[in-house]
Amino acid sequence: MKYIDYVKKDQLAYVFLNRSTFNGINYEMAEELGQAWRDFEGDPAMRVCILGSRTDNFSAGFDIQQLSEMVEAGEYAWSKSVMFGDIRVGPHDNGVTKPIIGAYHGIVNATGLWLAFQADIILTTPETTFGLGEGLLNFPVEFAGLLSRYLPRVIANQLLLTARPLPARRLYEVGAINEITARKDLLPKAEKMASYICSCGPGAVSVMKCLADDAMTAGSAAVGKRTGELVVPVVNSPDTREGIRAFFEKRKPSWGVSHKETPE
Repeated sequence: MKYIDYVKKDQLAYVFLNRSTFNGINYEMAEELGQAWRDFEGDPAMRVCILGSRTDNFSAGFDIQQLSEMVEAGEYAWSKSVMFGDIRVGPHDNGVTKPIIGAYHGIVNATGLWLAFQADIILTTPETTFGLGEGLLNFPVEFAGLLSRYLPRVIANQLLLTARPLPARRLYEVGAINEITARKDLLPKAEKMASYICSCGPGAVSVMKCLADDAMTAGSAAVGKRTGELVVPVVNSPDTREGIRAFFEKRKPSWGVSHKETPE
């Protein structure tokens, strides 16, 4: 695969993002992730998967250049969401019923945060930060309606409404992370956790994960449908084009003014 490393060893699979320093997620990477998740689920020899990155950051989110091309053309549609659309990045979104251990370092942002939170057990380094910067582009966070299932409501709102990241320590304090460890120990500790899971009966592990997932995702389809109705018009608006242009031009956006559109 071009953008991810997918490796299987004994009962353990590894999915590492490996596109670039910040691992912007484009549709090609999303497709590769979907292929890896479906292969992992379909391989009876695989019990657990470790999700992480080969580079200095897990993921800064969706590829803004690819997003810009859609927004400038006014072509964003709910089917193009890599969280809820036709091509999805997450293990649960691709039907995975086996345990995922997240081992994260550096920036975990936006679409990267959605992918990261689909792990069942999460380990990070002290330097890891978690954020949702979409608001700076006038792009509503697509999983805003589900974020309070992973975080306390006020912490979720702080990430959503300020677009400023929080350190791993803060998420650990509120119970959203299992452990913070040195970077050199991150993968070994994830592998040790995987060994504990593999020592348990596969039938019991499967049923318990299924029950936990069902409780977590109950009603998600309705939330996703309503999200699509609200998000798409905002993404295709002049303010979002202005926000993305301002990002590339390294300036503050001017919200709610008459923006000069690029001639066709």
